[in-house]
Amino acid sequence: MRSSLKWFVLSISIIIPLTISFFLHFFGKNNYEVPIFHEERIESYSFCLLDVDFPFYVKSDSFLEIGQNFILVDIRLDDKNQSFINNEIERLLNNNFIIDLYSITSSRLDNNWKTLRLNKSELFKYVSCKFLYDINFSSLILIDKFGRIRGYYESNSEDEFERLSAELKILISS
Repeated sequence: MRSSLKWFVLSISIIIPLTISFFLHFFGKNNYEVPIFHEERIESYSFCLLDVDFPFYVKSDSFLEIGQNFILVDIRLDDKNQSFINNEIERLLNNNFIIDLYSITSSRLDNNWKTLRLNKSELFKYVSCKFLYDINFSSLILIDKFGRIRGYYESNSEDEFERLSAELKILISS
């Protein structure tokens, strides 16, 4: 191969990636936003018999205090996978996320965070009216400082904990 052809190929192989890099740096937008749930009316709202205002905000009550930090509500329907869920929540807390943690359960939990114990029918009613969530399995609900619901997560899934961790990083950095 001739020397001039080598220089031409080398120049092109350097210029093309640099051009793409500069273009993406100045014109590309790599932005992920965590959605806000229930900003608009829900079509088939059958969770609760109470009237609901939209956009929907979770309000403080005697158990739940909105307004200082992000809140993670841990809802447990049964005793299955308690150690897994506790370990994953502890891992989140150890990642220096500033979150307040509340548990709502119908069974006894082996943790030391703030817990509200209700029988199953009261638990379903509380969760459906308070969080607009028709609960079918143990779940986590992420609430921001303003009382807006930012995510529903299945607490029996490692992938859901990874998604929760990523979304918390995004919300805290913004």
